[in-house]
Amino acid sequence: MSLSKQSPYMKPPTPFVGSILGGLQEGQSITVAGSVPLASESFKVSLQSGSEKQADIALQFNAKFDKRQGYVVCNTFRNNQWGKDKRKQLAANKRGSNFTLVIIVTRDSYSISVDGFHLLEYKHFLPFRKVDTIAVSGGVQAEFISFENPNIPPSAPIFFFSNAVDWLSSWMKKIQPSLPECHVTPYSCSVPGGMYSGRSVTIQGVIKAKAVRFHIKLCFKEGVAFLFKPEFKEGVVVRNSQLKGAWGHEDQSGAMPLCQGQAFVITITSNSDYYKVFVNGAHFFDYPHRYDCLQSVDFMEVDGDTSVISVEV
Repeated sequence: MSLSKQSPYMKPPTPFVGSILGGLQEGQSITVAGSVPLASESFKVSLQSGSEKQADIALQFNAKFDKRQGYVVCNTFRNNQWGKDKRKQLAANKRGSNFTLVIIVTRDSYSISVDGFHLLEYKHFLPFRKVDTIAVSGGVQAEFISFENPNIPPSAPIFFFSNAVDWLSSWMKKIQPSLPECHVTPYSCSVPGGMYSGRSVTIQGVIKAKAVRFHIKLCFKEGVAFLFKPEFKEGVVVRNSQLKGAWGHEDQSGAMPLCQGQAFVITITSNSDYYKVFVNGAHFFDYPHRYDCLQSVDFMEVDGDTSVISVEV
């Protein structure tokens, strides 16, 4: 089926109910970004068939914060009955902070990620092609809901909006004043303790509309342990390391997952063998360590045709 690219819903009020053009398709992804107020007890994101009050719900993502860390309950509502809950604890308490939820439609399940980390797979109990509506309710401030269709090339923009940097900067200052303002590049920060196994860094930002390239570097005193550099004219992401003053062999495998003019969330997680990289909630690639002294990789730099909204280390 040929799909049109659906424009995002920007700053939708809560509760919100909106249409999904053409219904869900295999390979499609939905991104919900926003913030959770400190007083929130729960919020819900539902993929459903129709907008009626008793509509069938193929997937309800229900984040609950009545426990110290918070957890998610997923379920299906059909024929006026709820199915069996599937529960998963959240990695961190999201109250008082921003979040990015990504739901990817696969043949057998919904693949659900939060802030770049895979949370769970939820099996289809209703045909996903009947889903044509998304609903958001509860204690949440949604900033945007965007859609990426499976038949749109990876280089196609997911969404564009004017004055994106100013808008996102004002949003971040409003919901979480302690976070840094939107930064122009170059931007740098320390990574206390280094990129030891189990450590993650998450960068949120906005790529300039006519961007040529930008880069993220994880550095140590004498060089660069890991370079992540999207090149938009070539449509590739370059990965490399600089050791003893010399750059090594470039790795450019895989499709370009980023777009000019697009907001992004990139998470880099270190383990004993490689860096695992997630882009907008989806696993992109693994980069084997070329520099093994991970605790010495204690500095990060972002530069080029992008702005930095926030960094979590």
